[in-house]
Amino acid sequence: MYKIIYRPSSLNDINEIFDYISVDNLQVAIKVQETIFNFINYLAIFPMLWKQNWNWFNLREIIEPAFKYRIIYQIENDTIFIIWVFKNKNLY
Repeated sequence: MYKIIYRPSSLNDINEIFDYISVDNLQVAIKVQETIFNFINYLAIFPMLWKQNWNWFNLREIIEPAFKYRIIYQIENDTIFIIWVFKNKNLY
């Protein structure tokens, strides 16, 4: 099983997402945050399941389908670094 480390920028992204949604609906903000963290935790078991983008940086991405968030991560040895989390506006 891989170890997951959050870069400060990714935690900031998740907090900003939560803060933005919670202004209108706290329950939805909690659900979105839980869903993002669940998808990230799934990476610890299956990190290679999602596609690799940006080959020169060895970055991969997972797209959370329910709320359409893109999670960018990097694998180094037995560690997964969560780099960014942001809304994927191109998915419907």
